[in-house]
Amino acid sequence: MKSTVATYPMNPSSIAKVTLKWILPFTFLLLLIFGLHYSIHNTLDLKHREQSEKMHVELASKILHNNLHGIMTDTNFLTHFVGKFITSSKGMNESLVKLFQHQFLTFSQNKKVYDKIRLFDPQGKELIHVNYQDGESLLVDNSQLQNKKNRGYFQKIVAQPSNTPYISPLEPNVENNTIEFPVKPIIRVGKTIRDESGKLIAVVILNYLGKNLFNDLDITAGDNNRNITLIDNESFYITGSDHLQYGYLFNDKEGFDLKYNEAWKIIKASRLGQFMNNDGLFSFTSINPLLTDMVSTEFYGNSYHWKVISHVNQDILNETCLAFLGFYIVLYLAIFIVAVIVSVVIAINLMRRKNIEIQNEYERQFRTILEDVQLLALMVDSNGNITFCNDYFLNLTSWTRDKALDKNWHSCFVFEGDIEIAEKLALEINNKHEAVTDIEFSVVTTKNQRKTITWNATPTQNASGKFLGITYIGMDVTSQRQMEDKVRLLNRAVEQSPVVVMLTDTSGRIEYVNNRFFKLTGYSREEIIGHSPKMLKSGETSAIEYKKLWQSITRGEEWRGIFHNRKKNGELYWEAAFISAVKNEEGEITNFLAIKEDITEIRHLRDEVTWHQYELSETKELATVGRMANMIAHDLRNPLSSIKMGVQILHKQALKKEDEKQRELMDISLQQIRYMEEILKDLLSYSRQDELKLEWLTIEKILDDAIFLLHKQIEDTKAVIKRQYQKGIPTLNGDEVRLKQIFTNLISNAIQASEGNDKSIPEIIISTSLSLGDAVTSIQIEVADNGTGIDPEIEDSLFDPFITTRAKGTGLGLAIVERVIKQHNGQISIESSTTCGTRAKVILPVGPVNNAITNKWKTVLNSYE
Repeated sequence: MKSTVATYPMNPSSIAKVTLKWILPFTFLLLLIFGLHYSIHNTLDLKHREQSEKMHVELASKILHNNLHGIMTDTNFLTHFVGKFITSSKGMNESLVKLFQHQFLTFSQNKKVYDKIRLFDPQGKELIHVNYQDGESLLVDNSQLQNKKNRGYFQKIVAQPSNTPYISPLEPNVENNTIEFPVKPIIRVGKTIRDESGKLIAVVILNYLGKNLFNDLDITAGDNNRNITLIDNESFYITGSDHLQYGYLFNDKEGFDLKYNEAWKIIKASRLGQFMNNDGLFSFTSINPLLTDMVSTEFYGNSYHWKVISHVNQDILNETCLAFLGFYIVLYLAIFIVAVIVSVVIAINLMRRKNIEIQNEYERQFRTILEDVQLLALMVDSNGNITFCNDYFLNLTSWTRDKALDKNWHSCFVFEGDIEIAEKLALEINNKHEAVTDIEFSVVTTKNQRKTITWNATPTQNASGKFLGITYIGMDVTSQRQMEDKVRLLNRAVEQSPVVVMLTDTSGRIEYVNNRFFKLTGYSREEIIGHSPKMLKSGETSAIEYKKLWQSITRGEEWRGIFHNRKKNGELYWEAAFISAVKNEEGEITNFLAIKEDITEIRHLRDEVTWHQYELSETKELATVGRMANMIAHDLRNPLSSIKMGVQILHKQALKKEDEKQRELMDISLQQIRYMEEILKDLLSYSRQDELKLEWLTIEKILDDAIFLLHKQIEDTKAVIKRQYQKGIPTLNGDEVRLKQIFTNLISNAIQASEGNDKSIPEIIISTSLSLGDAVTSIQIEVADNGTGIDPEIEDSLFDPFITTRAKGTGLGLAIVERVIKQHNGQISIESSTTCGTRAKVILPVGPVNNAITNKWKTVLNSYE
């Protein structure tokens, strides 16, 4: 594409013809030409002015629409982001709040247009509050968070239908019930977050800074003679001169209708239009910021809306006429006086003047276009000196126009390392007279900052083909290149990472792995790309586990676990894996990301330590249990059975003889025999480990059954049992009989411990809650009493066999409880205080318990893990 300047041919015959036409009818023609010239000039100038003003009003309207539409897009993004995590986590928790705080801060810092970004709970309490001040996003401390439940805008947002945002009118920012000064107009946009049943769970509200709309309008105006004003439907100024601006906020400022009453009647009655009256040229259109379709053809009438008005007053329009008269009347008088004498000169000058006018008009229009575009634009002559540059270029480089013009482009502005590229480009255009696109080189600002620009360069020629210079149009890609550098840095970090990073498509085919993978497995890139990670399987992980993994990540959830995989040479290795879904902007899963760490050495060391610990503890326990089992088998069990049989016979005889003293003696004997049988039962239970009979159970039923089994002890001690069960706790995998056994033991211990408290009756609190850990979800059960606590000297040995704080008992109860809980892969701890009693805390995982273990080594690991 070539830029050329139109000219009229100037040869002797043409000059002679013009001279002859002007000599005789000169006076008549001069007046006629003058009148036509004046009329055409004014008509064209007015049409150009009308088209220009209409274009700028439409552009201002689009800019306002784009800004308001951007607010809606941002609001939808944040509500979708918050709603996704809240619903997937089934509610708000501390980790989610921290995640949202980081996201809101990052979002605010990147956008730079929101005065406040806030997240509310359903009761109007602020959960997160981010302020944007002086170019920095700040998180408001929790102690300063407020409740906005009674504020009008909050109530309007909550009342909106589901998935429908609320947009407020442009209004002042209010702090502590007072309008903030200087005035800071804002637009509040809010949207509710609801669960599947429609229940409100959170509210997101953004305060958009109205000054961004005003700044864009000022940029749109461009020409100093153009006045683009934003007015509401009551004729109050939203933007304007200092003494009129923000008049709509107070309703006590001078309105547009007071100054331009006749014009306001026309503007108020129509959606858009253009007209001229004694006050000048008015161009206008309407926008409703409260509707999604802000530039709809629908007219809003008396409802709240904005008017974008461009006004060129009559004085400015008259300046064109006066300028024309002031310039040409002298010329035409001079031409009239010396017409005959210098007719030839007049003809030549007239033709030359036409060329100048056309050329000036072309350059003016071309430069006007370059000034309006948001790109760097400059023109250099054939010597490389700048003849024109727009404001965008000056703002970017921090030069002033008077200093930049006539400076050499290459030596003063082009980055030193790119001068050769720029000079070759100029030489190529000069030789070939063809445009060159997408050439990248940098410029240097007055602050010695380097800006990377992508240029399109076009040669400028006149009608005769003479090369006049080059026009450069450039786009600032500095931020884009910096981002590309960050991406490259991130890529190097991933490639040099000590852990394996793997990326697959949605069908599980590998698209990328880093260098650590090849070093670990021995495979090459050609052998692994496009294949499934199944080629690494050792066969030890069940198909069920892989199915659960796939179900989790396809739902968008994270999965953590351990694989026992096989290298290319057949060697097995352990790796801890974290797998999650990668989503696009629409929330669709596009890939799966796996980060895996080789833990083979850690696993070996842990197994070795665990095995040695087990051997030591097993030797100690087996020796103790062996001695007790031997005593039970040879010295107690058989004689006790004989004694029990004899006492039962005597008891029946005493009943027949109605001998009360003998019957009472027999009752006491039978009671003691049963107590000894309970001791023997505990000893036998501790000495053997039965295989668990696993099924899916509800913890509430287990606890209620355990309380029922102890009803006689509860009635005898008049104990008060308080149940505090959390709703919605899932089922767990376990042995019903063994679980009832451990909770019966813990509740019975709590009742007995509370009997020694003479200040009040025994009070037992049984509570359940769901614990969301990083690796596994668990159920936490607590049994708390109001007893006198446990002697600190024996707290460390509570779970050791044959340790007891009561007069009766073997001390095997807690040892059996600990063993059963470990069989369920759970944990138990006991906290005690002489003032607050004792609290037993049991944690049981929700996931299935592996009961199909026959290998002794795996049994040991599971019992210690």
